[in-house]
Amino acid sequence: VNADSSSGLGTVTLEPAFPEFFRIAGDNRFTTAVAISQSIIGPGQSAPVVYLATGLDYADALSAGPAAAAAGGVMLLTTRTTLPAAVATELDRLNPGRIVVVGGPSVISNEVEQALRAFVASPTDVVRIAGSDRYATSRLIVADAFRRGLPHLFIAPGRNYPDALAAGPAASRLGGAVLLVNGNLTSTDTATRDLITALG
Repeated sequence: VNADSSSGLGTVTLEPAFPEFFRIAGDNRFTTAVAISQSIIGPGQSAPVVYLATGLDYADALSAGPAAAAAGGVMLLTTRTTLPAAVATELDRLNPGRIVVVGGPSVISNEVEQALRAFVASPTDVVRIAGSDRYATSRLIVADAFRRGLPHLFIAPGRNYPDALAAGPAASRLGGAVLLVNGNLTSTDTATRDLITALG
């Protein structure tokens, strides 16, 4: 077809393309996290990193999720004192290169941390990232997982979860991070400003 000709196409029918919907679910939050992990890391594949966060509170997981995604890993949940059996089975399947325990012993006990060493090649492949509060922990997670030149940084309040929860998938899609701040402050604290500067 050129500028001096035309061509008849007959009847053209346009039909909307509907996205595929599916449900990922377990019996509880711990097995649901396992099901999500299984949907990301297929059979016979290993995870470069697994972030383990408490399933009994939300704050630590908000920054840990995008950090796990950036490294091609997954996030699983645990109770404070006991590693759920389904999570242990999934860790065995994932054969992770590194496990990051998110939060201090008051959130995830030293006994759980000790049990995690059975799923990695060396005890030093299990590390704990914990700050004095949720904001310090968030900064440490972001500083550990991301380097200067970070393309996107989502900053969200840490006193409630909806905003950071919505930001998490966007950050993960864009290779960015979620950083929690105390939104009640009248100015950004020095530690947060320093981290933002360091990330460029």
